[in-house]
Amino acid sequence: MRRRGSITVFASLLFMLVASLLFSLLEGARVTMLGAYADMATELSVESVFAEYQPCLWEDYQLLCLDGAYGGSVFSEDYAAGVLGSRVRENLRPEGDGGRMMQLFCQSAVTEEYQLLTDGDGQVFLHCVAENMKKTLPQAAAQLLYERYVGGQAVGEESHVEESILDAKQALADAAEQENDGEKDGGRESSGQSAVQKSGSRAVSVETPANAPSGANPLDAALASKQSLLLAQVLPDTAQLSVKTIDGGEFLEDRQLQRGNSTNIPRTGWYEKILAMEYADQHFSDFSVSGGDRVIDYELEYLVAGKNSDKENLEAVVGRILLMREAANVVHIMTDPDKRLMVSEMALGLAGVTVNAAVIKAVEYGLIGAWAYAESVLDVRALLCGDKIALVKSDAQWTSSLGNLAQLFAGSLRATDCANGWSYQDYLKGFLFLLREKTLAYRMMDMMEQNLRSIYLYRNSRMDHMISAADYTVDYGADTLFWKFSVLGQEEIGRLRYQTRQSFSYY
Repeated sequence: MRRRGSITVFASLLFMLVASLLFSLLEGARVTMLGAYADMATELSVESVFAEYQPCLWEDYQLLCLDGAYGGSVFSEDYAAGVLGSRVRENLRPEGDGGRMMQLFCQSAVTEEYQLLTDGDGQVFLHCVAENMKKTLPQAAAQLLYERYVGGQAVGEESHVEESILDAKQALADAAEQENDGEKDGGRESSGQSAVQKSGSRAVSVETPANAPSGANPLDAALASKQSLLLAQVLPDTAQLSVKTIDGGEFLEDRQLQRGNSTNIPRTGWYEKILAMEYADQHFSDFSVSGGDRVIDYELEYLVAGKNSDKENLEAVVGRILLMREAANVVHIMTDPDKRLMVSEMALGLAGVTVNAAVIKAVEYGLIGAWAYAESVLDVRALLCGDKIALVKSDAQWTSSLGNLAQLFAGSLRATDCANGWSYQDYLKGFLFLLREKTLAYRMMDMMEQNLRSIYLYRNSRMDHMISAADYTVDYGADTLFWKFSVLGQEEIGRLRYQTRQSFSYY
């Protein structure tokens, strides 16, 4: 039995309007969800791009960054943007989540801003390593280190030891010459009289007199030691000096660097610098810690001196430590009454016959310098053997004696270990503290880059290609779905368009 039905025109129109309203609401909800979907797709794809961080820098230095040249020798911000676009399209395939209902099309991916490790004269790099270290070294602990290095800086590296020794030798030589001239004049006046200088003083010998302590003249011994090879005097007998070198033409400070376009450069202060110094101590080798298969063995020494070879860097560091120790040891001698008395007695033995207070005083200063230098040589020997040396010693921590300096220079004796003193690494970090932030950051990156490029796969890598943060804009398009079923859908509105902006930073 067939049934027949009917509907009024009014009901038809009403039904059509209700259906159009429903389809419009569905399209509106879809439009909103497509916007959220675009944001999620962009975030997912950006994180996927930055998940391809440089693996060796992470494994060796716990430093996260994206190689903007992708292993090549030419950097372009478009490389990462191109990879981002392909990742977005891969994530938006129709067979993926959402299917046709939530289908989006990636139209373009553009890099708006990006930041490289070398930007801001190394400020970005220092910020990154500082963020890496903050979880292990809080600000209160860093404050103590800062005060310690400031105290070490107060000791200074100003030393006039060699000048004082030379002045003493010159004063003795001038006095001897004047005495010889006086003897000649006196001989012409009377051959039977003793040769007496017009000033009343007698002839003086520069060599050690009979009443001086045994051994060579301390001034001669110290001067001869200063003119000999420093490393030969202070290195342990078992030490093997590294002969590794690096190509200085590749240093960051000596070449034109790629620069990012981000204006949001982080600013660093004393806290970040202390953290960077502790980071360097943990991740770079030095004389006491083997460099293994790295380009050079004495990396911390390079950070201090910036030379092209391990030998040059070690010589420069040892020389600076020696100057610092000389200044500190002179202070100790000058403030120790017993040592001042010993110096005065020897000065009288060497120059007292001149009866010239100026000469005696010059010899005193020369002896103080020679003694301080001898103790400093013993200090450096101890530091290179792993012992500690106090910034300014107490009498109990003093090792050398004034009467046998020549034997000290020729032997292998080293200074007494000071439990409360500074180690060799502490002195290195004290020197790093004096560097400009730019110099410290660039030299740290020099070592990272050289070691990275020693690996064949990464032979073209450069630290000024490493992206630490970036900002991308991705444009999407989508076709309408429910709008065409609406009575209003007869009007063509074209493809829906979305634009998302996503930032990413490793630190």
